[in-house]
Amino acid sequence: MDSRIRRELQESADVKLALASRETGAIAKAAGMLTEALGAGRKVLLFGNGGRAADAKHLAAEMVG
Repeated sequence: MDSRIRRELQESADVKLALASRETGAIAKAAGMLTEALGAGRKVLLFGNGGRAADAKHLAAEMVG
């Protein structure tokens, strides 16, 4: 059981490291676009299905305080 947990955690870490090395610029650009839109009083729509809907709701709450 311990080895499976270690393997799953390592896989998750590997995915995050790969994302960080490849997509940091795109993530920063998207964050800037969202910040700019909200700062200008425009609307940002976030949505998802199932668990992703909960993620969208959480992100929206974080953005508006």
